[in-house]
Amino acid sequence: MQHQQEDRQQQQKQQHRRQQKQHHRQQQQEEQPHEQHSCKRKKQRKQQQQQQQQQQQQKKQRHGQELTATGTGETARSAAAKVAEARATTTGLGTAPAAAAAGAATH
Repeated sequence: MQHQQEDRQQQQKQQHRRQQKQHHRQQQQEEQPHEQHSCKRKKQRKQQQQQQQQQQQQKKQRHGQELTATGTGETARSAAAKVAEARATTTGLGTAPAAAAAGAATH
């Protein structure tokens, strides 16, 4: 019985700490909106660069196949979108932002 009580007390302490941290984070966000935006932009830029690199690699791999296929631009684009979606689901971003990023990278 005593053991359970101790566990509960510790959980409450941890929860309280978490709440304090969250509150602190909120204050920081309010104080520094500019930095947050630039951080997001950097992340987006990185993602786009990675996707472009992947697309280039894919194009090299598929070059032989594309010569025989018609509408080569379309095949490369849809493949890149599929890769972006696959990566998004593994990183937990969801497919929507990845598809948008892939679209931005191809155009």
